[in-house]
Amino acid sequence: MEVQPEASVVSRDGRTLYVCNAESDSVSVIDISSKSVKKSIKVGDWPCSVKLSKDGSKAYVVCSGNMWNSVDIIDTSRNEKVGEIKTSHYGPRDIAISPDGKTGAIINDSVGSINRTVDFVDLASGRITETRPIHGSANLRGIVYTPDGAFVLVTMEQPKNWLPVCEAENAQIFSNNLAVLETKPGGKVACMPLDEHNNYDGNPYGLAVDPDGKYVYIGIRGMHRVTILDLEKMIDVVVTNTQEELDDLKNDLTLMVDYLVARVNVGLGPSSVCLSPDGKYCYAANYFSN
Repeated sequence: MEVQPEASVVSRDGRTLYVCNAESDSVSVIDISSKSVKKSIKVGDWPCSVKLSKDGSKAYVVCSGNMWNSVDIIDTSRNEKVGEIKTSHYGPRDIAISPDGKTGAIINDSVGSINRTVDFVDLASGRITETRPIHGSANLRGIVYTPDGAFVLVTMEQPKNWLPVCEAENAQIFSNNLAVLETKPGGKVACMPLDEHNNYDGNPYGLAVDPDGKYVYIGIRGMHRVTILDLEKMIDVVVTNTQEELDDLKNDLTLMVDYLVARVNVGLGPSSVCLSPDGKYCYAANYFSN
């Protein structure tokens, strides 16, 4: 029996469902029409995310177990593991596939690391082309590409445990951010605040971008809501500021109002969000309210 389903993805033809079973270290291949398990594929420790290649011929399974650093590759025509990508750090958490299907972006949330990282991987060769640190980050949870492929977005938090608790205000102890990374080599990294002085988006988790690239939807697991942001305004901040200026903005709690569109209350603990193909509907999977 497979234990603790953690993530899933549907094949391009809509006939097959691939489900990561975290505790069983396996991926279940399910026939959707009959609702039956066709096969169970053994993968690495604690599979927590699965994404398809652009043509659907491969499934990339992120394995985030203790002291583990691989993304396993499944051939979906044979439903067999055919390879793996070794990440630069332990604790890979999620992968995003670029719109052209050539590059994968993998977030590494290795515990104890000063800086969590994003690996950019050439999917044809499985080779890491760049590892980009997100300075001061922790709890990387989700990653997506923008539709034009020019940026990746990462939900994250910034702990600042060396400060006394009396400094809790003004994001001096802990802050919630959305990292915006330029995908070009050596590109800028901006940690955009998700908090205001009296309203905090605690524990940002899964995220999705609308087909036009205008808005990003983020499941805020700690506040039981989905926050909607104007992505074009956020990207404008990244493009028009230097890296040094962006570093100064990550604790600016007056910035959120410039790109906040709405906060929508949902069930308890929204951990994953997705959009309908036309972008008209957002669906949130709520961890605590089932």
